[in-house]
Amino acid sequence: MMKFLPSKLQAAANLYWGHVDNSTLAAMTNLNDPTTYKLYRKFANTRHDVGLGANDGEWTALQLGLKPLIREIVPAARWESTRKQIETTGLFTASYPLTISEDWLDGYTCDSDARTHRENRVNQGDHKPEDPYVFRVDSRVPENQRLLTYIGWDRDRLHQAVELDQQLLAYAYTTMERELMTKLGNLLGYPSCCVQAYVSLDRIYRNHSIIGQSTRASDHFEPLLNNLSLTFFHYIGWFPCRYDCPESFVYAQQIDTKLAQTHTSSRTILLNILSLTRLYWDDRRQVLFVNGAPGSENTYTDFLTPFALDRNVDSAYFDWVFFYDVGKTLLEGNRWEITEQRCLIYNDEQLVGDIGPAPLVLEFGKKKSETLKNT
Repeated sequence: MMKFLPSKLQAAANLYWGHVDNSTLAAMTNLNDPTTYKLYRKFANTRHDVGLGANDGEWTALQLGLKPLIREIVPAARWESTRKQIETTGLFTASYPLTISEDWLDGYTCDSDARTHRENRVNQGDHKPEDPYVFRVDSRVPENQRLLTYIGWDRDRLHQAVELDQQLLAYAYTTMERELMTKLGNLLGYPSCCVQAYVSLDRIYRNHSIIGQSTRASDHFEPLLNNLSLTFFHYIGWFPCRYDCPESFVYAQQIDTKLAQTHTSSRTILLNILSLTRLYWDDRRQVLFVNGAPGSENTYTDFLTPFALDRNVDSAYFDWVFFYDVGKTLLEGNRWEITEQRCLIYNDEQLVGDIGPAPLVLEFGKKKSETLKNT
């Protein structure tokens, strides 16, 4: 059983949409209540471990020559052992220390100096992005020190990437940012259509913006391009311009072919998870529906949240606040419907509650992936 620490639960609730009052906080820790207990057991015990690391897809792409280099953040305490292990394979590394703050709801990371620079620019009249959900990491604490690391076969390309990344930190939220992002995306081997879609956004500070744009541009949603949980295995490490992007799909297919040879059983479980319909609010606030009977539109027999996929300890309190809030309603229903403002939950035809605000809806696997093969 999780021992709830009131200060951590309150901090997580403060990040949540709307106001979480004291009575609600008390209710979500009252495991004597049958509904709370049922939700907690489901939250604590549901785990979908596919036996693959979050970044294994990118490592596979590097080994297959599909990507020229990959980018990872490595704890400084593990760097020397990690570097030696990597370089014994013939790969090169290039890295530099980061002082970072993380928006762990949207997965956005930036250098603290860049954030200060952004705030100074705002004072001069520049546009300030909405940034209400910030979890700050104090890099003065040794265990929080990290290195931004590039890994690849071409040493010169690695150093170019490090230089571009440092320039991005220096010029974050300025007119130079888009040009630098384009160069870095191309250097990382991302499809040019996806790079251009990303930098074309008026506001590129939150994952919701690019995912929303890609969702609207998609005719259907290819499971192999489902990277909505980057802390879980994903085939692609960039935001696709569409979730049926032909170039991204061809890339992902080659990794999938390799997985079919090396991780057959894991791949089967993985594809089942990536094919689930998702309601997306941000990186941690997502609902994955286990679909109901074929032909029964928008029905479900069960639901998951990202915590079941990655068991992310750092966000566990926030994940529980979200799971408790939406789970109370989802347990009573078996069908969902989206309006302009809310997500409505029904039990057959009877409305049992709503969840808000309205999420993005990504119905992965609605069409067979073969439809892209000749695109």
